[in-house]
This record gives sequence, structure tokens and C-alpha cells, in this order.
Amino acid sequence: MKQGSLFGPPGAYGDFSGPLASRTDPETSHEAAKKHRESGKLHGHAMIVLKLLKEHPESTFSELFKAASVEDQKELVDDKEVCRRLNDLRRMGLAKRVTDKAGDEVKRACRVNGSSKTVWVAI
Repeated sequence: MKQGSLFGPPGAYGDFSGPLASRTDPETSHEAAKKHRESGKLHGHAMIVLKLLKEHPESTFSELFKAASVEDQKELVDDKEVCRRLNDLRRMGLAKRVTDKAGDEVKRACRVNGSSKTVWVAI
């Protein structure tokens, strides 16, 4: 069963046309990125991550993945996809890294694996 977006159609929150693969990546990476975008998964995954971020502010990407439903975890596959989509949402002005009063990025021990990670919020 395919779930509809809670946040509108692709493009409703901005442009997902930025590069998904580096210029130095092999052609297969560019092909995979194109397929990800054209299939609608890029938009769908970003909207899942935005929903999670709104429900769980000041979380790391691993914490957001762990907070996702089993269905959303299957769709996202792993926490690295959450990290990638957070950066897309940041570029679109929908998410940001938490900063302290001095403007430095806030990093703290992740509740999932204890690693020092960036903390995110929805805008």
C-alpha cells in the first residue's frame, strides 16, 4: 500500500533538483540519484524525515530513524538516508542544525549509539 504525502505533492516545499551525487562519483551513482529523484522516493523520504523532525525536535539523524515507524524504517532503509534528507531539508530552509548562543553547532552524544552528532530542528 502506498501512503499519500501529508505535506503535499513533490515541489510543494521546494526544489529537489540539487545534486545528489558528487561530480567525482562514478556514473552509476549519478544514475542511482536520478532514479531516486524520478521515482518520487526523494520527496517521499524527505517528507517522512520532516514529519519525524517535527515530532522529535532536537534529535540526531540516528534518533530520528529509530523513532520512525517500522513501515517508515523499511522505506528509509537506514539512518544514512535520514542524514541525506536532513541536508536536503536544510538547503530548502525547512530544517536547521541547532546552534548555541555563540553560533556554534550543537553536538551531543546520540542516544542510539553514543557518538557525537549534530542536533536538528524543523523550521
